[in-house]
Amino acid sequence: MGVDECSALDDVAGLVAQLREVRISNRVTLATIGEALGMAESGVSRLESNYYYSTALITHLSAYATALGYTLRLVLVRDDTPEPADDRRIGATSSITS
Repeated sequence: MGVDECSALDDVAGLVAQLREVRISNRVTLATIGEALGMAESGVSRLESNYYYSTALITHLSAYATALGYTLRLVLVRDDTPEPADDRRIGATSSITS
């Protein structure tokens, strides 16, 4: 595994940790998140434990971004946070809904 892939995987682990911290600090249960995602509470627990996501997908997305001259970054941002004017994203942002 190359440096770019390791960096992207570290970003995923950090993002998952942030999501867990936000869930806990807001006193939201695994069951509530599971219901919103249409998955079992155990699935959300696995997701938070970094066992659930596909490392192959992250590796491919990182390589894809690199091929376009970009770096893949995964960032958790509140929905009410305005995007910076100099943001150079490709395509539109999206959110996960059930």
